[in-house]
Amino acid sequence: MKKQDKKQALALGIRVSIVFLMTVVVLFSIAYYVLSQNFKALLTNYTIELIQSMAIQGVEIVTEELEDNSRNITAVADSWEDVTAAGLPDKFPKMPVSGKVLRMVYVSDAGTVASDGRKLDIRDRQDISTALAGKTAIYGPYFNEAREFVV
Repeated sequence: MKKQDKKQALALGIRVSIVFLMTVVVLFSIAYYVLSQNFKALLTNYTIELIQSMAIQGVEIVTEELEDNSRNITAVADSWEDVTAAGLPDKFPKMPVSGKVLRMVYVSDAGTVASDGRKLDIRDRQDISTALAGKTAIYGPYFNEAREFVV
């Protein structure tokens, strides 16, 4: 009898352990599924917010750059007011002898004036003649024949 009671107790213990372990496994599986779905939703929302933030930041930077460039172009345009083909305006920036240089060129029907004194008539170029005719034209950016960056 004792042997049979021990076997029954052992069988009952094994059954209780199996039921307990199955319950724990089911609970962990449900918890994992719920948490992974929530984590996935959080990660998706975070990614979308991050991309939106980056897009807004990019638009703000481009807007600031455009406004800054507009102010610079207005200042440069104001320096061209009294330019004639006969000479350089006093408002042209002084160019360094060596190193990087910014050369400004004024093109009109009367001729071409460059801030560095170069005499190169570019009025016959297609983009310049189009602009002089009152139409929109784009000149640059590219490297010209002298390997200068032109805009």
